[in-house]
Amino acid sequence: MCLISIIITAVFTTHLYSETYQGELSLDGATMDRPYVRKLGGGVMVNWYVADFFGKPTLFSGATVRNNGNKPMGLSYHVAFFDKNSNLIGAGSQEFSGDNALKPGESTQLGSCMMTLPKDQLSKIASYQVAIYEH
Repeated sequence: MCLISIIITAVFTTHLYSETYQGELSLDGATMDRPYVRKLGGGVMVNWYVADFFGKPTLFSGATVRNNGNKPMGLSYHVAFFDKNSNLIGAGSQEFSGDNALKPGESTQLGSCMMTLPKDQLSKIASYQVAIYEH
């Protein structure tokens, strides 16, 4: 019975690539024209900034993804932001797969990964964690 559970878990959670990243962060001064940019593994480059969105302060926490492989790729991107005491301030995710999978050599932007946060919370952001799962 245990072996069957392991096989079922492996089949439904198989990822070609998974990685996590974390680090210190200050978004003070990060705007659309001057975003915080960092290259992560797996062809992912984050592009984070704060801007007004329909009258509300919003953290745009998207990424650009490039398929460097030789077959179509789906991907899940998860990001969370924390204060200096490691308290969660905000989190978001975006993914693509199936018919929307990236062909080899193609790139796409995950521009819908954004969060509306109180302005005083945006200034408290001190670190981030990102999890990326290719499928």
